[in-house]
Amino acid sequence: MGFPATESSVSQIIEKLDSLPNSARDAAVNNGIVLSDNLDGFGESVLKLYSESSASAREAIAEMFELVCNEPFDNWLDRVERICDGFSKQRECVREFDSLPEAIADALDSEGWTVSDDDVRNLGYLEIERETDLTGYDLVLTIDLRGKDMDSTGDWMSAVRNLVYSWDPVEEALIAAGCPDAPSVDRIIEDFKSTYESSISGIEAVCQIVTSAWDEKTAAEDVHSESLDHICERASSAIDDPMDDSRAVGRSEDIDK
Repeated sequence: MGFPATESSVSQIIEKLDSLPNSARDAAVNNGIVLSDNLDGFGESVLKLYSESSASAREAIAEMFELVCNEPFDNWLDRVERICDGFSKQRECVREFDSLPEAIADALDSEGWTVSDDDVRNLGYLEIERETDLTGYDLVLTIDLRGKDMDSTGDWMSAVRNLVYSWDPVEEALIAAGCPDAPSVDRIIEDFKSTYESSISGIEAVCQIVTSAWDEKTAAEDVHSESLDHICERASSAIDDPMDDSRAVGRSEDIDK
């Protein structure tokens, strides 16, 4: 085990986590930790306890973390911070796009998914693809927005959650096991479970980042547009409503002074 991280470095990671939407924060803080029911929220609790402890206590916490998670605490911290930075970068990238579907497609592409070039608005769904972790099975998933609003962040998140929460690794593995030259059922189930934990479950967090950033972007644009409209209305009102004689005389006297 390397030298334990300092209080300040962990505090910086906590600050980065706090700036993310909740689902992305959860994905970052729990990344790489397979949690049993009695360890729910374990990663976040460890970060908080570590940041508030003395140097000797932090060393003990790091040792316990390694025993429980079978990974050096510093390695896990580095990975959580990289994920935070990646999410922040995605948030900035959203501003470059003119449509929500384009922004989501780009974010998923950056996460290693191959995104279909087909027109999402015409099809009503977004198709994404990647190879599974262990056997290289070609996995194709569909974010279905048929009958929904393509410009609605709420509809996108609803469709994404429906995909992520309804995708059953065991059920999907049994279907894949019927393909020619497929590996053993146990091997495919192991493969699909691994892929779900490493990639599929993260789709929600990625899309949450994009939709939150998109809402921020559109809200700022709406405020800017309203400000311009207000300026135009005042200018138009001034043109349509010329000064009366008394105001004109007063203005002239001020200028003469």
